[in-house]
Amino acid sequence: MSTNGNPLNRGNLESSGSIDAKIALKAALMIEVSNWIAENNLTQEDAAVVLGISRQQISDVVAQKLSEFTVDTLVSMLIRAGKKVSVSVSSFDPNQTTISCWSEPKNRRAKLR
Repeated sequence: MSTNGNPLNRGNLESSGSIDAKIALKAALMIEVSNWIAENNLTQEDAAVVLGISRQQISDVVAQKLSEFTVDTLVSMLIRAGKKVSVSVSSFDPNQTTISCWSEPKNRRAKLR
């Protein structure tokens, strides 16, 4: 049985809505990484050093090459960039995905008493 390159024809079928949500999630995470680079006036080389990846991988993120990265890898990049990532998916509409990324001041520490 030929899959003809269609991801929906895999033995482990996913709905097109599920695939669309994953693509939207990856794209949103890549935009957050790209925005972080721009906001911090970083070169691709500098961003690569901070994130612990190659300059080529930074180029691929900025170019939105979705197939090159997993969601886990993109989340890890944002965490290394000092961001906290929160994902919310509506149970009523799997196509609605909200991505929130924010930074906490690095000198902020919780005091426990």
